[in-house]
Amino acid sequence: MRIGSKKWVLFKFVPYEYKVLEKYLEKMALKGWMLEGMVGFFLKFIKIEPKALKYSVDVMDKIPMILGGDSKSAVECREYCEAAGWKFICQMEKIQIYCKENEVYNIPIQTDEEEKYKSIFKASLKYSILNILCVSMLLYSQYLTSFGNVFPEFLADNSKLLLLLLLSLWFIQDSVQFIHFIIWSITGRLRLKRNEPISYDFKAITGIKLVLNKIMFILLVAMLCIIILSGLLGKHLLEFLIVLTLSILAGIILFKVIKKITNKDETRKLINISIVILIVIINLIIYSRMTITIGINGILGDNNDYGSYSLALKDFDMISAESYGEKKESVLVYCEHYIEDDENSYISYYLYRSRYNFIIDYVLNKEFEKINRYDNEEVIIMESNIPDNIKVYKSINEDKFILVSDNTFISLYINRKDLDGEEVINIIYDKVFKSAS
Repeated sequence: MRIGSKKWVLFKFVPYEYKVLEKYLEKMALKGWMLEGMVGFFLKFIKIEPKALKYSVDVMDKIPMILGGDSKSAVECREYCEAAGWKFICQMEKIQIYCKENEVYNIPIQTDEEEKYKSIFKASLKYSILNILCVSMLLYSQYLTSFGNVFPEFLADNSKLLLLLLLSLWFIQDSVQFIHFIIWSITGRLRLKRNEPISYDFKAITGIKLVLNKIMFILLVAMLCIIILSGLLGKHLLEFLIVLTLSILAGIILFKVIKKITNKDETRKLINISIVILIVIINLIIYSRMTITIGINGILGDNNDYGSYSLALKDFDMISAESYGEKKESVLVYCEHYIEDDENSYISYYLYRSRYNFIIDYVLNKEFEKINRYDNEEVIIMESNIPDNIKVYKSINEDKFILVSDNTFISLYINRKDLDGEEVINIIYDKVFKSAS
């Protein structure tokens, strides 16, 4: 992404792949882009006259991740490298980047092959494990609210589907990355024993990763756009951004205050970790409360336009009551949830429509799972006079009806009063199935 004389590039890598980053930065310099800094997995470039630059990516495991460039060990590393003729560019956690005018001979920053391997191995192991743990926790949390849940409404939410796809790709990438790292580390130890040089250049593999990273970034942007344009989160986006901004500012201020109070790395490290944990917990509490509020607003959004929903009490010749409804539609399925009730009448249903039969089968299986787990009801197949391609299920007490065809599913609770089951089924068929055919 380019903005004026600045350019941002997504470049996710693990320390043992540092050679690929060096070559990429040198290639960008020849194109007229010089590295200015790193923010997370993004490289920030500034426009320059094209020229040959030599880059050195220094991986130092002894640099505390939570302190980064403010630690004594990080400052000592910079002083040593600058004394060797390298210009310090930027630092991200355990990684420092230097450059100099391209020369015929450049003094390498690290010369001891074994010490270099040990430092890079330790740093890469920490990065790899941290990446796996983070994506696993995120993916598991999404699993609990999607496939691990008895309610399949997530299928009608494009943002949730994109998030699942994004996290799945991320998990696959980091899992393959971790396996590759283990293979590299074993091979590296064997090469050390044979006094052979260790390879840190994995151009083909890293190239594939960069393509995946771009795909995931596009998915992330698309997901955020969908969330914002959907309206519901867009109304609360400012609150989310304010909380996030205040949290970051609070962390930065507290880190600086602690730095002035004590110059001991171990003490600062312990206090900074405690601050990060405290801020994360506070954010989780705030965001969870905000999410619950947003969810309630979404489910209980009043909608008394009966014509915009497939069924209502009036369709069963019952007196209209207070109603709540919600509609969602994704690339996979359309979902409609409707509730209308007062003291004497009640209707509630979930309706799904999809061109994909496996989606409807999945929704039906989830409905049976929900009934078995929570409703304590027994559902049986019911004979009816509607077309054979529509299966009909009913509960023993006959207040719940499930009708399903190849592309439509509806699960309905109703206070029937003097209506019989066959009449309820015929009304559902006329309003939901027949009218859509």
